[in-house]
Amino acid sequence: MAKRKSGDFSKKTNGSVGQAAAVETALPAKKQKVIASLADLSEEEDDFDSDEQDQDDDGEEDEDEDEEMDEDEEDDEEENGDASQTRSKSKQSISAQDVQIARETSELFKSNIFKMQIDELLTELALSEKYTQSLDKFLFQLNHVLQQSSSREQELSLGQAVKLVSSKKLAIPFPDPKPSPDIKYKFKIAHPESINIVGSYSIKTAVTQPEGVSIDLLITMPSSLFQEKDYVNYRYFHKRAFYVAYIASIIRADESLPVNVSYTLQHDDPLKPIIRLTFTDSKLAKRFNINVVFGVAPTTFESRKLSPERNCVRLQQDSTADNNSAKMLPPTPLYNSSLLSDTTYSSYLEFIHRACHQCEAFKDAAKLGRLWLRQRGFDSSPRHGGFGHFEWCLLMAALLQGGDRSGSSKVLMAGYSSYQLFKATLTFLANNDISGRLGLSFSTVKGQNTKLESLKQFVPQSPVPGTAAFLFDRDSKLNVFYKVSAWSYSLLRHEAAVTSDLLSDVVKDRFDAIFLEKLTVPQLRYDAFFTVTFPDFNNTIFSPLNRINYRSYQHFCVEKLAKVLKFGLGSRARQLVFTPLPSLYSTNASSSSWSISKRKGMFEESAIAVGVILDPQECEKLVTHGPPSEDASAAEKFRQFWGKKSELRRFQDGSIMESVVWKHSPTKPVVNSIVEYILYRHFKGSEIENTHDNILKYLPLQPRFPGHKERSVISTQLFQIKYQAFQQTANIIQNLSELPLRIRSVLPASSSLRYTSISEPCAYDFTSDDSIALGIIEFESSSRWPDDVNALEKTKTAFLLKIADQLRKQEKNMVVLVGVESADDFIPNGPDEVGFLQVQTAQGYSFKFRIRNDRDEQLYQRLNEEKHQQNTSVHLYQQKYSEVTTHNRVIHTLSLRYPYYSATARMLKVWFKSHLLASHVRDEVVELLALKPFLDSSPYVPPSSAVTAFYRVLAFLSTWDWREEPLVLDTEKASDASKDDVVATTLSAVEGTAMSLPFYQKISDAFSKHRTQDPALTLAPMFIGTKYDPTGTLWTQQIPRSEVGKIVAARTTALARAVDHMLTSGHVDQSLMFTSSLVDFDILIHIKNPSSAGDVDAGYKNLQLPRPVEDLDELVEKSVNIGLEFYKDLAKKYQDTLILFYSGSPDDKTCEEQIIAGLWKREILQPQKFKVNHNFSTIPTKSNVVELNKDAIIEEIARIGGDLVVKIDV
Repeated sequence: MAKRKSGDFSKKTNGSVGQAAAVETALPAKKQKVIASLADLSEEEDDFDSDEQDQDDDGEEDEDEDEEMDEDEEDDEEENGDASQTRSKSKQSISAQDVQIARETSELFKSNIFKMQIDELLTELALSEKYTQSLDKFLFQLNHVLQQSSSREQELSLGQAVKLVSSKKLAIPFPDPKPSPDIKYKFKIAHPESINIVGSYSIKTAVTQPEGVSIDLLITMPSSLFQEKDYVNYRYFHKRAFYVAYIASIIRADESLPVNVSYTLQHDDPLKPIIRLTFTDSKLAKRFNINVVFGVAPTTFESRKLSPERNCVRLQQDSTADNNSAKMLPPTPLYNSSLLSDTTYSSYLEFIHRACHQCEAFKDAAKLGRLWLRQRGFDSSPRHGGFGHFEWCLLMAALLQGGDRSGSSKVLMAGYSSYQLFKATLTFLANNDISGRLGLSFSTVKGQNTKLESLKQFVPQSPVPGTAAFLFDRDSKLNVFYKVSAWSYSLLRHEAAVTSDLLSDVVKDRFDAIFLEKLTVPQLRYDAFFTVTFPDFNNTIFSPLNRINYRSYQHFCVEKLAKVLKFGLGSRARQLVFTPLPSLYSTNASSSSWSISKRKGMFEESAIAVGVILDPQECEKLVTHGPPSEDASAAEKFRQFWGKKSELRRFQDGSIMESVVWKHSPTKPVVNSIVEYILYRHFKGSEIENTHDNILKYLPLQPRFPGHKERSVISTQLFQIKYQAFQQTANIIQNLSELPLRIRSVLPASSSLRYTSISEPCAYDFTSDDSIALGIIEFESSSRWPDDVNALEKTKTAFLLKIADQLRKQEKNMVVLVGVESADDFIPNGPDEVGFLQVQTAQGYSFKFRIRNDRDEQLYQRLNEEKHQQNTSVHLYQQKYSEVTTHNRVIHTLSLRYPYYSATARMLKVWFKSHLLASHVRDEVVELLALKPFLDSSPYVPPSSAVTAFYRVLAFLSTWDWREEPLVLDTEKASDASKDDVVATTLSAVEGTAMSLPFYQKISDAFSKHRTQDPALTLAPMFIGTKYDPTGTLWTQQIPRSEVGKIVAARTTALARAVDHMLTSGHVDQSLMFTSSLVDFDILIHIKNPSSAGDVDAGYKNLQLPRPVEDLDELVEKSVNIGLEFYKDLAKKYQDTLILFYSGSPDDKTCEEQIIAGLWKREILQPQKFKVNHNFSTIPTKSNVVELNKDAIIEEIARIGGDLVVKIDV
């Protein structure tokens, strides 16, 4: 058999590795051969289609060679007469090699699949050779134009320079402040010293991007243009701006160049305008643009005078001031670094080139880093964090030279794979803080080490104001991270830590979460999200001193806002992120360009988006604690910050501290109130808008409870009160003594008892969705229970009567009722009747109890066999009795563990109800879906906001391919205390990366088996596996089988995608999220709700006292939902004709009008031959066939509903 290369094997794989490329040549030849042998093993088991066997020319030649080798081997074996023994040895040899390559691949690339995914990703990111050839041709042409420019060297005054440029209809893009008319220095024209391609295109790490690839063309300005003192007072930048205009005039003057010329800012630096060239050809314009950047030779200025702690802008002083007077002025690190960076192009390009030659996988790791940064919104521009592809490459190159305190141990090794380089770089960022006492210093000189050392070693006057992190070049004195702010560096380390945890996950494939998912949608990424509009520009606020320390007025406001929010929020906020509003949803991270006929074109937005990642344990606390009263200076600072809000308070432990007290609100988190007050006090004239949490208004409040408007968003107080009432009732029942059998336990089995009912519970309330909570009474084992199901249920009813008698005697304030209900709706084809015990406690809470015992499941299994059912009764019994108590325990525990889970589950139920899906999706299914962002939070940390969690669930539903993938939830996982120290240092608390491999494999096997048995998806389309339900279909299974579940799942996905599109586009209309479109339905039945009118009593409501329910008739009258019962009757009667959807869950008892929507079943819409046993109304046609009689069915529905039906729309 001919051997196949790994390229063939990759074509057979599914998902994102379906078209994976062959193994990289970076692997040794031996490893490539072994991987090819793995493909051979897979081929023995799988048959390839003819189209999958097509190979490129090289592949065919290799196959021919392999065939010849195999034939030669077979001939040798026949000659030796020992072919079978030889084949056996060959297989043993392959197996040994398999083990070896599996181990090596796991170390180099985590897994074979991950390696193939990376290969395919890099192939997809590669630039098209067809268009790069056209690009290279243009670059040669542009270089020729610039080299052949015949301008002679000239020395001009400011007026002459402006006049010269103006004559060519250009403007000089002078940065602010513009040069004074009386300046003495001259502007010069000279031929460029050199023209080179720099950046990612030069080192072959450029990748395709939606907005096109930016190619950096470096023009090195002659040193003769500048004088020794030009580094002070913007003189260098003014001369640079004139030279930019001069080069722009040359390019525009040549009509053979197929480009449009404009100005833009280099990485949003207002001091450094550059030239942007965009192609006139639309195909090239979509893929490339040219940035003409400008630099100078490293020897032009003395780098020592431009170190971060030096001052180079003399305020109110003569430019010839001596060094002593300059030292008295504040440092200008941004100004100095901006100038220094123009001197480092050649040295850094050489440094990175050397790293590429030193480490073969460097380029691929650089591409992975670029994509990872882009997906998280990072870029070299300060508005996007100041950390981009260049900073990533330089950091990796530096870490190849060392990285520890001594510099002798290297963080990155030359033999690392791209995956190892990528992961090790992230781990270094996560675990090493170079923003405080330590910095990372490196040298571009070959043989020099990179060291983690004290900032004092290379910046004597540290810390430097405005500098957050240090990657310090010991040669040029440049801090490469000078554009990185404190908040962006903290976010970078946070994201690096989260990704490191995801890469360490050995169970689930996290490739998509790391590289393919866009994580910049603010509603998904942040727990709190605001839009802040700063006050208008004010010269008093933005003083000359501030102008040299900040790039712009917006930068000044952002840094001030970051400072006050960090102080005000304290431990409540883990991360603060600031993004200009236009860049929030834009995929184009580059600055806006403007016409070369204008000096300035940057349109600085005054609005900024503020995102906050919160601490779930701290963010809703009512008190902001300040310093103790003994610390006078700190207390005074605290009072000045908070103003009249600050007050001195004594606490229970006896301490006396300055404090600020806030108020809770069910629709407004405490953090929102804090941010609004801080802006009011410290940013007069600013405006704040918060629409993120407006969605909380869709959670129904309990107006009957006093102080309902002053409870927290995450408050479960009302649920706890009802749960305590249930536990008290359960203890009373369990302690009853005069019973034939001892009661083993009384367990809760209702949504309000696990904190997830839509409406909050309240005493004497029968209008909410779970006003009468369910409980299960379990007796001890006994062999005397009857063997017949009906007899068993009657025996249970007798026990309930006995319990009721004892409760009436023992608890005088408790209303106890016993009744029976038809089991047809409870467990179809089961017993005739099911008994229940109804209890209303003295507090006013109502509970319904049923009995289960150990023999129930066996009898229901026997019932299935007798009636030839497929576990129908057993499955329903598990849903109603046995497994519901386990589910209740799990959800109740997780509601306590995750404070925001309860509100998330309730809001998700409201969403399902609003879109008429709640009638087909069980509460338990919604509760499990709501766990996804908490138990498997990738690629985020668990949310500290119910709104954010809600959006993340919908985002998951929009991408979940439930046909091919199970949802696996580790519901029994305990808190991993061993990670507490890691979380404290790396800021990562991502959940779901420590799942048990045997558990995950068990669920995956169950899913595969289920899909094999149910390929048509008529039993359980959605598969949700947990430890207590490894079958994955306990709550999603349809009884009986039908297409309804598939339709509901598809509609859920479509609706979730609509919400996700709103979020990603930035056009969020929260009202539309909870408004269902009814145009997709075939029939709409509008019904009035008698229950809503029955709830309104005559007289004054505030004078009426709640009273207990005395009998079953009154109980039914108060608790029944007429609309729901009518829907159930119609759904049962027309189950073969219509798929009906009800407008919500039972809490709609208070709504005046309800809707029942329907879809005609498609299989009965076609004309059919007449049969006696048709299950639907038909009408004959002229073609001797019958068709569905829709009019008759609609009229019949109207007659059944009577006065209940308002109208029926078709």
